[in-house]
Amino acid sequence: MTPHLSVVVMAHGRSPRLLSCLQSVQRQLTALPYEILVVLNPADGDIRSPADLAGVRWVELRERLHPGEARNAGWTAAEGEIVAFLMANCTALPGWLDALADEHRRRPEHPVGGPVRLPDNARIVETAAYFCELAAPPVPDTGRYADDWPICNLSYPRRLLEAAGGFAATAGGSDRELHEHLRANGVRIWVSPRPAVTYHPIDNVGDLLGHEFRAGRLYGDLRASREGLSRRGRALRALAWWILPGVFALRGLKQTRDDMRTRLLFLRSVHILLLGWTARALGDATGLLHGPARVEGTA
Repeated sequence: MTPHLSVVVMAHGRSPRLLSCLQSVQRQLTALPYEILVVLNPADGDIRSPADLAGVRWVELRERLHPGEARNAGWTAAEGEIVAFLMANCTALPGWLDALADEHRRRPEHPVGGPVRLPDNARIVETAAYFCELAAPPVPDTGRYADDWPICNLSYPRRLLEAAGGFAATAGGSDRELHEHLRANGVRIWVSPRPAVTYHPIDNVGDLLGHEFRAGRLYGDLRASREGLSRRGRALRALAWWILPGVFALRGLKQTRDDMRTRLLFLRSVHILLLGWTARALGDATGLLHGPARVEGTA
């Protein structure tokens, strides 16, 4: 039977939560015909287990690709009319598949996003990592339209991806570029409170700081390249690195202003957030001066 919906799971690093991610999809109680594809980084090694992962299709990349290129490899191999992206460190909550399909039936021309939640027992480090990495804004019970949404719980009509040419093959921000293109053509993302996932962030301070530094370096270089900055312009921008932690803090306060629980979680982890923001700012300065260290992973 041809699948109606394709779930494309992006695996990066050793992906220790990949098995639980895939099982959370396989255990969905649904009559919907669907398929699961895993885009596997070539550095991940053989992490398949036929007994546990029966029916999963594997898209094995021959080389490490930028995120947009890796996503393109996933959705072009998919067969469903709807393509849903899920990260290997996420678990789909009960009813996720049916909720996605229903929202696409109601709004067939729009991408559909859903809540990205922290685990109930998340530690402070994980909470800080969540706000550093994505911090999906609260979703009202009635849903809303958005210009951008975390790719870890976002689905698209296949024909929309085909018409847009997929994701850009850039070092970072390929999903944002796609969403900007869609918005310019009158298409916004519908965010529903129904298709929810749990996001399991980095749980170690050292790993968090390393991740933020690398991300900052990547996006610092990307931003400078987009703006066509000269070497002098890059150097001048790098000198202002110390402003960025304050910018991130104000952005976080604004993002959490409408939900008291989220605001309290944000404030509870702010001391680690400051370390993460500082690491990202230093990475940003390094990227401006020296460029990205290496190709970004498939996250």
